[in-house]
Amino acid sequence: MHSPQLTTPCSRQHDRGAPHSPSLVPRSSVCHALLFTASLLLANGVHSQEWQLDPSCGRLNENTFGRPFDYYTATAELRHIVETPHFPPHVESLQRGNTSATPGHDIAYTLRTFPNHPRALMAMINLGRKEKTKQPNGSPYTVDCWINRALAFKPDDGTVRLVYGIELMRQGRHANAIPQLLKAEESLTESGNVFYNLGLAYFEVGDYDNALKYAHKAYARGFNFEGLRKKLAAKGHWRDYVPPPPEAAPEKTSPDTQ
Repeated sequence: MHSPQLTTPCSRQHDRGAPHSPSLVPRSSVCHALLFTASLLLANGVHSQEWQLDPSCGRLNENTFGRPFDYYTATAELRHIVETPHFPPHVESLQRGNTSATPGHDIAYTLRTFPNHPRALMAMINLGRKEKTKQPNGSPYTVDCWINRALAFKPDDGTVRLVYGIELMRQGRHANAIPQLLKAEESLTESGNVFYNLGLAYFEVGDYDNALKYAHKAYARGFNFEGLRKKLAAKGHWRDYVPPPPEAAPEKTSPDTQ
C-alpha cells in the first residue's frame, strides 16, 4: 500500500481543496525559511542517508529536508520552522490540526523531521489511544512504526526508551518495559521519572526488592508520586530508606622501627 506523502506548508499553499487551520506564522515566511534551510544543507554537503528499519515503516530520509535531525542538537531556527506550523500547543494536546483538519498530519510532519522528538512521539501515541486505532488519522504509519523509527534513528536516546517503556507499561507489558527503562537509565542517570517507572514495572512483575530500590532512588530525587510507596506498603514491602553506614577509615599504623 502506498503511504501518502507528507506535504510541506509550501506545497499546501496551492492545495485549495485540503482542509487546514490557520498557521501561527505567515505561510510565505515558512516557505522561505524551509527553502533557506534546504539550501544551507546542500551548501554544507549534507546528503540523504538510509537507516535500516522495518520496511513497512518507510525511510528516515523521507521528509522536506531529505534527512532526519536529532531533536536535541537541531538549531533553534530549525525547531521554530517545524514546530511553529506543525506542533503548536493545540496540536500537542490533540485538540485539532494546524495545517490540516486533524493533528495526526502535523505530528507526523514533526516526527519525520525529528524522529526522536519526545513530546511529538508521546502525542502520536496518545492520539492512537484517543482514536482507538494503531494508525491515527493523518498518519502514514502506525504508532509502533513511529516508535521503531525513533529507535532506529537514535537507539541510545534515553528519553525515547523512557517513552517506549511507559507505553509498554500502559499496555500491561511490564516485563517488556523493564529492559527499555534500564536502557533509559544508562543515559538518564539522575532521572526520577525513569526510576519511578522502573519501580512500578518491577512491582508489577513481583520483584519487590528492585521495586523498593528504585522507589528510594525516585523519591531521593524529588519524584514524590505516592502510588509506588502505597503499592509496596499494601504488600508489606515498604521500608524507609536507611543509608549504609560510612566506611571506617583505615587505622594509621606507625612505621616499623629497627
